[in-house]
Formats: sequence, structure tokens, C-alpha cells
Amino acid sequence: MKYTRYVGPFIVIAIWFVVQQAHVASSTLLPSVQETFLKIVSLIYTGDVLKDFVPTLERTMIGLVLASCSGVGLGIFLGSQKKIYSMFEVLIDFFRSLPATAMFPLFLLAFGIGDGAKIAMAWFISFWIILVNTIYGVNQGSKVRLKVAQSFGATKNQILWKVVFMDALPQIVIGIRVGLSLSLIAVVVSEMFIGSNTGLGQKIYDSYLMYEISSLYAWLFVTGATGYILNLIFLKWEKKYIHWVGR
Repeated sequence: MKYTRYVGPFIVIAIWFVVQQAHVASSTLLPSVQETFLKIVSLIYTGDVLKDFVPTLERTMIGLVLASCSGVGLGIFLGSQKKIYSMFEVLIDFFRSLPATAMFPLFLLAFGIGDGAKIAMAWFISFWIILVNTIYGVNQGSKVRLKVAQSFGATKNQILWKVVFMDALPQIVIGIRVGLSLSLIAVVVSEMFIGSNTGLGQKIYDSYLMYEISSLYAWLFVTGATGYILNLIFLKWEKKYIHWVGR
């Protein structure tokens, strides 16, 4: 069971190898596995991966941190104030349903073509997910623990942080984890279409423009591996520290 997680990737690579060797797809569309693998090794060996991975990671994490701080803070407030939440529910549903790519022109006007627009995209796409999950977590908190805290004379601040926040934290973390993946997607797409000197998205787009298909696949692999590793690290942290999920 330990190695079953690697069966899927092995099957995909095997199919890729067979299709390429059988010349079912053109080499301009599907390069060989060996060529792509060597390109990945070359990118790692020359340090090109690190030069473009770090800027993308920085933009992603800054956007996520800003979204987490604003989304969690506002979510706890709205979740604990149902009348105020009902006043803004339509607006929240509207903006969280708005595709983040539709905000490209507005963010370009506001922040220019620098990192600001890319970070704003990461913030926008993850903020609403974190906000909604925080509100849900607050609303689904244990009523029994709340009454016990009140009966023992806990202050409002103690109830807010020791009961409401801690009960909502598992759901908040779920929102942040989803927001992490979405932030990376937003940053990569922004790097591709807003433009940048560095970043994984820019390398993907450059490879496409120069018709370097093996490089395109290599950068796609690096981007996917980045998302997978970030999610894996977050899951391990969540499992270790958010141990009261479902209790």
C-alpha cells in the first residue's frame, strides 16, 4: 500500500512512452519522455528552476498570507454577527463567483505590470475561499462548548479565541489549503499573461512562443510538482497540529 500512490504516475509515463514511440502524436506536440526528463535535469542542474521558482513562490505566499489575514479576521466577525453577515451575503456570493481572470484589467490599472498585480490576483482568488470557509467554521462550532464556556464565566475574548476560533480552525485551514493551490494558479496565469522577467508562468509562456516543446513540458512538470509539494507539506502540518478535526 505504501507505493500504490506511484502507480498512477507510472501508468501515465508508460502511456506517454508508448504513444510517442508508436508515433501516434507528432513530436512537435508530444516530445519523448527521455528528452523531457533530460530537460528537467538540465533545468535543475543549471539552477534555472530555482531562479524562477523563488519569485513565483514569493508572490504566491504573499498573496496567500494577505488573504488569510483578511479572510480569517473578517470571516470570524461576520460568522459571529449573523445580522451583519446577512447584509453582505449577496456581495460575498457575487464576488466569490466572479472569475479571477476577469479582474486582470482592474489590477493592471491599479498596480501596473509589476508584482503588485500578480499578488493582488493571488489575494483575490484565495480571499473569498478563506472567508467563506471561516464563516462556515464559526457557524458550525460546538454549541455545547460555547455554553460550557459561558457557564464558567469566560470573557468574550476568551470565548472568541478559545472556543469560537479553535472550533472553526479546522475549517479555516481547509480554506487556506484550497487557497494555496488557487493562489499558485493565479500567480502562474498572471506571469503568463501580465508578463514578468521571472517566474514559472513566464517560462511556460516563453517556451510556447519559442516552440521549445520539451522545455514547455519540463516547466509544466516543475509547476505541477511545486503545487503538489506545497500541498503535501501543508497536509502534513495540518495533520500534526490540527489534531482535533471532527471532534
